[in-house]
This record gives sequence, C-alpha cells and structure tokens, in this order.
Amino acid sequence: MKLKITILMFALAIFGSAEAEARTQAACAVKGSRTVATDTGARVFRVSKEKRDPAYGRRVVLYFFYGCLYRTDRKYYLGADECLSSFGKLGHMRLAGRYVAYATSVCSPDRDTRTAVSVTDLRTGRKRVFPEFLSPPPPSVPCLPTECPALPSAPDTQVTALTLTTNGSVAWITRKVGVYRPHSPTRLEPYVLYEVRKADKSGADIVLDSGADVDPASLRLSTDGTIVYWTKRGVETSAPLQ
Repeated sequence: MKLKITILMFALAIFGSAEAEARTQAACAVKGSRTVATDTGARVFRVSKEKRDPAYGRRVVLYFFYGCLYRTDRKYYLGADECLSSFGKLGHMRLAGRYVAYATSVCSPDRDTRTAVSVTDLRTGRKRVFPEFLSPPPPSVPCLPTECPALPSAPDTQVTALTLTTNGSVAWITRKVGVYRPHSPTRLEPYVLYEVRKADKSGADIVLDSGADVDPASLRLSTDGTIVYWTKRGVETSAPLQ
C-alpha cells in the first residue's frame, strides 16, 4: 500500500512539474519570435520586420527586442537592432532577476557609433539609460573640440563587457577610439581609451578606471554580486556595487 501511494505521489509530482513548465513556456510567447536570453524567471526575445533603408535604397531586416517576466506575461519593448538613421544595434544582453541590461549602439549620419547602456525593470517597465554620446576626448588632449573644429566632438564608442546584478546595478567597459591634435596644428594622432563604469541600483553612472591598458574583456562579478572586478596592467582591481 505504501509503495502504491509513493508511486502515485511521484506521478503527480511529475505531472505537476510538466504542467507548470508548460504554463511557463506559454507565458511570454510571441509567434515568430526568437529567444535571445532566458532564465527561470524571464525571457528576452526578438521579432523581425523588413524595412527600406532610405540611405541605400535597399530593404533590410530589422529586429525588435522585448523583455518579459514569466509570472506577469507582460512584454516591454527594449529597442531595435539595425544601423539605420534612427535605429541602433543591441548587444551584451544580460538577465538578472527581474532586470535586463544591454548596450545600444546608435549610428550617426556618417555611420560613426555612439554607445549607451540601458537597464530595464521587467516588472514595471522603468528604464535607466546611461548615454556616452557626448563623451569628451581623453584628458591628455590639449585642445577642446571648439578650439579644434576639425576634430570630432566625441569619440567612437563601443561596449566591450557588461555585467548586471539582481538588484539592477550594472557595470561595463567602454572602448573609445578617436583622434586628437597632440602639439602640432597640422598633425592628428589616433588614440584608444578604455573606461570602466558602474551605476548602482538608484544612482548615476561614474567612471571607476580608465586607460589604454585596461583589459576590455576582464569584467566580472563576485559570487554574491556585490563587487565588480577588472584588470589593468595585468593587475585585478575591484569596486563595490550597491
């Protein structure tokens, strides 16, 4: 008798688990969508749509990204992925708890790239954006953009690494490429600079470190998500996340 009860309870547990899994899979589902990132609590997916590129007169495929918590089944628009005049590219997608973080590269008319990092709360839809569109050249540049009109007002930027905690704190490394006028009025020199940045769950973004010798792929979180680490000149450095 005990054996029969045990077998029955085991069968009910399996059935209940399968039913719960089916409900989870049904939540956040959109016909024709493709999963970009997922975990036990949320899904990020994309849907595609064709659009004509006015700059080149050709048709391209746009990808529109959405995030959704399984328990609410509410979809929030994150952005579009295509380097057209009013669109950008999404990358470094990270899910942690009810939050999703990602980098958006927006193309200027000359196709240079300006980067922003966004964090969206998939429970409320609230989005925080940390743009780098107006980042100045590095401090070593001896002249301002207004004094050097031939120079770009901002460098080309790209996020190389990004981490996210379950409370919405985010850290990332940005690669900046540009040119500056060192000392000669007729000579331009290229530069590459890496910046390590963070934004705590309710704060503005701040620069933690910078330099050409920051390892662009070295960013990592501690096991409990309270410390972010990166490497500069082969030495690991850290800062708290709150």
